[in-house]
Amino acid sequence: MDFSAVAVEVRLVGDEQVCWPAELTRVASGLDPVTRSARVVVRVAHPYRDASPPDRPPLQPGMLTQVTLSAASPKPRLVVPAAAVHPATEDAKHADGDQPLAGSGEGHRTRLVYRLDAEDRLRHTPVEVAFEQGGLAVIAAGLAPGDRVIVDDPLPAIDGMQVNPCPDPALEARLKDEAQAPAQPPQPAQTPSAGAAR
Repeated sequence: MDFSAVAVEVRLVGDEQVCWPAELTRVASGLDPVTRSARVVVRVAHPYRDASPPDRPPLQPGMLTQVTLSAASPKPRLVVPAAAVHPATEDAKHADGDQPLAGSGEGHRTRLVYRLDAEDRLRHTPVEVAFEQGGLAVIAAGLAPGDRVIVDDPLPAIDGMQVNPCPDPALEARLKDEAQAPAQPPQPAQTPSAGAAR
């Protein structure tokens, strides 16, 4: 199997500045059902390169390290703050009657986000969440680039109610930065409490 698209970095726990580039050589078969993780084998080609003890020790057996694996997504994905995703009601689980959302896949969970339409009305929008990580929800289906998502929880959140959106450019920039995706993420729109709804 070719793992050349996977970037690997080994960092010394306790000193995040000490790191070594590595390569993924093998993934063990099977997945731990409790931790939802797999065992991997990585290789550091030059564990003694740039060693300068005590500031930068060489990589040696028995050292406590953290291994980071990363790879580009095969297609751009949209991300929203995980707090902006809500449990879906039974009648909102499918956008087209009994049909699953287009683009949904096995393992994706149908959830709900509050989206603003062109008239600044709150819309309960079913989405498929591929996964959540680091406070972000990766959306597999249900949103399009440029959709405005409400990241606060207006109470009550009534489908079709008029709201007065307050865009949050700092949050939008942070989402773009954290997602590191070339695609435009949904635009977050902060909403005041329900008292501001018209």
